[in-house]
Amino acid sequence: MESDRASATGWSACRHWLARGVVLVVLGLLSQTVAVAQNGQVRLVAEDGTDSGDCTEDPCATIQYAIDVADDGDLIEVLPGTYAEALFIDKDLTIRSTDGAGTTILDAGGEINAVSIGDVEGSFDADDGIHPDFVRFEGLTVIGWLERGIAQRLGTGTVEIIDNVVDATEGDTRAAILIAGGQDSIVAGNQVSGTAFSGGGASSAGILAVGSIDARVEDNTTSGTDFGIGVAAGFPSIDPGWETAQGVEIVANTVSDSLAGIGLSGNVVDTLIEANQISDIAGRAISHGEFDTSGDLPADVAIINNVATDFGTRAFSPGTLPVTGLEIRDNEFYSTVEGSWGIQVGGGSSDVLIEGNMVSVDVAALNLRSLANGQILANSLDAQAAGVVIRHSGHAGNELNDNEITGGVWLIDEANTDGYVLRDNQLLGATGDSGVVIDDADAGSGPLDAICNYWGHPSGPAGEGGGQGTSVSGSVEFEPWNTAPEGPCDGAESEATSIVAASSQSIAGVAGEPVASGDLPAVQVLDQYDLPVEGVTVGFELASGEGSLTGGTQVSDGDGMAQVGGWTLGGSPGIQTLAATAPGLQGSPVAFEADVDPAADLSISIDDHRSDIDVGENNTYLVVVSNAGPSPVDGADVSVELPPELDAAEATWVCVPGPDAGCSPSGNGDIADGVDLPAGGTVTYQLEAEVLPGPTLLLEVTATVTPPAGVFDPDPDNQSDSAVTEINPATDEIFGDRFEEE
Repeated sequence: MESDRASATGWSACRHWLARGVVLVVLGLLSQTVAVAQNGQVRLVAEDGTDSGDCTEDPCATIQYAIDVADDGDLIEVLPGTYAEALFIDKDLTIRSTDGAGTTILDAGGEINAVSIGDVEGSFDADDGIHPDFVRFEGLTVIGWLERGIAQRLGTGTVEIIDNVVDATEGDTRAAILIAGGQDSIVAGNQVSGTAFSGGGASSAGILAVGSIDARVEDNTTSGTDFGIGVAAGFPSIDPGWETAQGVEIVANTVSDSLAGIGLSGNVVDTLIEANQISDIAGRAISHGEFDTSGDLPADVAIINNVATDFGTRAFSPGTLPVTGLEIRDNEFYSTVEGSWGIQVGGGSSDVLIEGNMVSVDVAALNLRSLANGQILANSLDAQAAGVVIRHSGHAGNELNDNEITGGVWLIDEANTDGYVLRDNQLLGATGDSGVVIDDADAGSGPLDAICNYWGHPSGPAGEGGGQGTSVSGSVEFEPWNTAPEGPCDGAESEATSIVAASSQSIAGVAGEPVASGDLPAVQVLDQYDLPVEGVTVGFELASGEGSLTGGTQVSDGDGMAQVGGWTLGGSPGIQTLAATAPGLQGSPVAFEADVDPAADLSISIDDHRSDIDVGENNTYLVVVSNAGPSPVDGADVSVELPPELDAAEATWVCVPGPDAGCSPSGNGDIADGVDLPAGGTVTYQLEAEVLPGPTLLLEVTATVTPPAGVFDPDPDNQSDSAVTEINPATDEIFGDRFEEE
C-alpha cells in the first residue's frame, strides 16, 4: 500500500510538474529560479509526499528533507499545503512554492527561527560556520516563529526573499525578514505584519538589512511592527560583514501602523529611500541614528518622492545627531497629529539638500540645528507654529531660497544670523502673521540677509517693515523685497504716489444749494502698492461756477481719505466743477462736476391798497412778481383769476417789466401770462375791474406764480398772495333824501 501510495503520489507530482513545465515553456515565462535550477536538480515537496529518495521523481514530505538531500544550485518546489517545520538552509538553493503564499504555509511551531539561512545565532565563524553563497526563498506564508521569520544573520551570501507572507503570530518577536552582509540581495513583494519586541527598535523590524551591499528592498508591505524597514551597520565583532551597509535601495514599499517607519542606523552609506508610502506611524516616519558604540552614522542618503502621513513625531529626523550628504527631494509629508514636526536636521550637519518637498504638520515644518552648506530650495513648508526653525550657533553657508513658507522663519536659541541667505521665498500668512522672527538669536552675527522675498503683499512686511504682509522683526535686512510671488525685487518703503477719486465724480445739485454730505467730493491718497497713505495735504478749489467751499484744505486720514468740508453750488445752472489737488502725485488734480439744476425763489404780491369798496366802483390792483434768484427764469406762469364779484369781461390790465425782465404789455380779463425774470428782476401788473352787485360782501383776489419745469424754488410758500377787500352794502334809494329824518 505504501509503495502504491508513493507511486501514485509521485505520478501526481510528476504530472503537475510536467504540466507546469509545458505551460512555462509555451508562455515563455521561465523565471530566474528555473534558470538557477538548470544547473542542478529540481526537487519536489508535497504535503502528502514521503521523505525518502532524492525528491526528484517522487515528492518528499518535508522541505527540510529536500534541503538535506539537495546539492548546491538545486531548485526545491513546494506544492500547496501546510508544512509544520522550521528550516535550516546550508546550501546554495532556490526554494519556492508552486502556487504562491496563499496556499503554501510554513508553520515553525514555536521555534526561534522559521527559516535560517546558514548559521543565525552567535558570531560569524569563517572556518567552521555555515554560510551559503546564494539562497532564494519565494512564495510561502511563514508563521509560528518566536524571533525571526526568514533570517540570514551571518555571512556574506546573496539572498533573494520574494513574495512571501511573514506573520508574527507568537507575541514578542524580532525581525520578520533579516538579511546580513552579501551583495545584490533582494527583498521584494513580501507582506510582513506583527513584529514587535517590546520596543526593540531595528531588531524588531519588519524587514532588516544589516551590513548589506547594493541590496534592494522593494514593493514590500509591512504593518504592526516596531520598525517597518531598517538598514543597519556596526558591531563588526559579531560579523565583519556588518561593518558597513552601502548602496541599499528601499523603493516602493508600504509601511503602516508601526512605531517607526524606515530607519537607518550606524555606518550606512549611499542609501536610496524612494517612492515609499508611510502612514500611521507613532514616532518618526524616516529616521537615522547610531547602531553600535562606534559613533558611526548614516551618510549620503537620498530620500526621494516618498509620501508619509499621520506620523506622530517627525517626518525625518536624526534626533540631535548630525547628517552629512543628505538629500531630501520631492517628498510629501503630512500629519495633523498634535506635536508632529516635519524635517529635522541635527547639530553639526553639512552638505544637505532639501528640495521640492511638501510639508504640512502641527509644530514646525523644518527644524535646523547647526548646519553648513545646506540648500533648502523650492519647498512648501506649512506648520501651525513655525514654517522653519533655525536654532543654535554654527550655521554657515546655507541657502533658503524659493520656498513657500507658512508660519514664518524663526531664529532661536542663539542661532547665528549670518549663516543663512533668504531669497525669493514666499512668506505667507495674514497681515501681521510671522514672516521672519529673530528671537534670542546671536546679536553679534549681524542682520539676517533676507532681501528679495515676497511677504504675502506687494507692500512688503508688517512689523518693522510697515507693510501689509507677514511681519518682520528687527535685525533683518529685508529691503528691497519682491512685490509679487515671482518678483520683481523692487519693493521699497511706502511713499505717497497717487491720488484717486473716492466718491462719485459726477453728481446732481441745485443752484445755490449745498451739496448733500453724502455726495461731497472725496479722494484717497495711495502709495506705490495701492495702499492708503496718511498725512498728505489735499487742496480743494472751485474750477468753474460761482459757488463757495468750506474746508478746502484737508489732510488724508488713516485710510488715506480726504473730503471737502462743504460745497455750495453757484446760481447758474449747468455744469460746475471742483478740483482736488495734491502736488506731485499721479492723478492730481482729480476733477468733480455737478450737473446743476436752476433754482429761483419766485414770489408774488397783490394789493388794492384799500380796505373797502362800493358796488359799481372800479378797483385797481397792483401785482408784483419777483425772482430772488439765484437763477434767472424764463416762462414762469403768472395767474390772477377774477372772482364773480368783479366784472372780468370789462377788466383790463397792463404789465411793466423791470430791467431784463419780460411780460405781455397788456390784456383783458384774467391775467394768465408767462414772464421772464432775471435774478433780482420784477414785473408789475396793474389790473382794473368794476365791482358788481351780489350777495357777497367780501372781495378776494388771488395771484400765483409757478416756476417753469426744471426750476427749483427753495421757498414755494411765497408763490401765492391774496388781496381781500370788503364790499360796502348798497344804500336803499327810497331813503336817499333823508325823508324820514324830517
